[in-house]
Amino acid sequence: MDWRNTGDGTWSSYRTCYANAGEWSFERPGTQWVDKIWTGNNRVQWYGDGRWQPDTPVGKWTTFAWPNHPDGVRMERIRII
Repeated sequence: MDWRNTGDGTWSSYRTCYANAGEWSFERPGTQWVDKIWTGNNRVQWYGDGRWQPDTPVGKWTTFAWPNHPDGVRMERIRII
């Protein structure tokens, strides 16, 4: 997953890999924005704007990006189902 953290007028960029079912919460100051998810052998959802998205998890072996949101979408947690 490619994501960014913004806060205090600065930003940092990350590439993170997760495996196995469960949730990961972004417990850091600022706001997290996801740009791209590669699901691999997993189904994935992210939590942002007060709900889990998308309603139907992103399927296995999928690259999911947001071309209409060049700055990414807000994310607080991610889960593998």
